[in-house]
Amino acid sequence: MGLERYTVLECIGEGSFGRVYRGRIKETGHVVAITDYAEGDLFQVIEDDGKLPEEIVRSIACQLVSALYYLHAHRILHRDMKPQNILLGQEGVVKLCDFGFARVMNLNAMVLTSIKGTPLYMAPELVQEQPYDHTADLWFVSCLLKALGCILYELFVGTPPFYTNSIFQLVKLITKTSIHWPPDMSHEFRDFLSRLLQKDVRKRLQWPDLLDHPFVADGIE
Repeated sequence: MGLERYTVLECIGEGSFGRVYRGRIKETGHVVAITDYAEGDLFQVIEDDGKLPEEIVRSIACQLVSALYYLHAHRILHRDMKPQNILLGQEGVVKLCDFGFARVMNLNAMVLTSIKGTPLYMAPELVQEQPYDHTADLWFVSCLLKALGCILYELFVGTPPFYTNSIFQLVKLITKTSIHWPPDMSHEFRDFLSRLLQKDVRKRLQWPDLLDHPFVADGIE
């Protein structure tokens, strides 16, 4: 579907989610959101290249941390963080997309219990179907950050930290099994991931400490 079918009205926002325009379908008059073209997603990168150098993973990490911080500041839970939902633009720019499962947490919403997302990237508290919320220990942010850690690990290693074809075995791995750390991973990167991938949500890296971690601090705008 070409751009000629749309009337672009105005830019309504931009950032780690890309540039978003308000537009209208010429044929029907329906109002739509139009986003920048993306060349592919991180899943395709992993499929094609197997894994990425640490410096490229660091750049991606900085951009995703900025995106998640924006979400948290606006009390938004994505709930489906995975490589397929992270698009690649020009010059290595990444954009978080697909907010079909997203949920806005208002001040009166105390607990979320509905489980959304892809099991490979879920936090232990999600696969165990425990309630999670914004006000109690920032659990929902931890879920997002746990998924971020899984994605960054997969970009560097080439496989998720826990992988099996059995959903029951996957739950056991996520909740009980230790992570294997490759020897060529830097100390800063390993520390960053190990603190994101803590099984105990109370020990997981949180804002604002996350923004100040040496692995991403110099690259966050």
